[in-house]
Amino acid sequence: MGRSRGMHEIIGFLNTWRANLAPGKQLRFRVALPAWAQRDRPIELRSSGCIARVACHQCHERPAQVARHVMTRSEASQLISLLVVLVGCACLGFGLGRLIRGRRPEFEGVRSRMGRSAAFLRDARATSVSKHTRLTCAFECIYLCCCEVAEARGMRLDGLDHPDIKLVEFGLSALGVHEAEKIAVQGLAQWRADASPFFPETSVDDACHLAERINRRAIAELTRLRN
Repeated sequence: MGRSRGMHEIIGFLNTWRANLAPGKQLRFRVALPAWAQRDRPIELRSSGCIARVACHQCHERPAQVARHVMTRSEASQLISLLVVLVGCACLGFGLGRLIRGRRPEFEGVRSRMGRSAAFLRDARATSVSKHTRLTCAFECIYLCCCEVAEARGMRLDGLDHPDIKLVEFGLSALGVHEAEKIAVQGLAQWRADASPFFPETSVDDACHLAERINRRAIAELTRLRN
């Protein structure tokens, strides 16, 4: 469709010169051809018995010059200041996030029990595992905290069964756990020792919250004893 329309436009232009166009005579002119016309390839047009050969030449427009902006010293200084502010905000946000989540002391990576306790706490929060597994992980988090605090207080842990009820009671007393929380932990310890197929009275969410609180208290107590 576009080719046919372009041909008619060219032929119509030539018809205006038909009276002065003798056979075999060449008429040179510039005309805007459609995109299908190839460069430097003549096109033969016929109109009312007249043959005209039109040479196609592409007209290259001069490309617009791209404006280049040279950054001044003031603008560079402002950009550097903006980057410094952004980096500072990122560091501040990271620090606040660590503070809100509760930053773990450096000895967590050294003391294997506290590292495993934190791992058990993460697994206890995972909703993708079974309820039994989450309860087990919550208790193991608490038990490792009690072991670490009891050992830091001078209690020997060699030869103890797992879980040891007396060790749990000693650790909870050293951490100053409330009576209601102590009863809940003792119920979890008994459930773990009996390997009961039934679930304890403490729910999964309560066990996770309890493990998180005791883990924080253990970290605070161990930090105090270390200092």
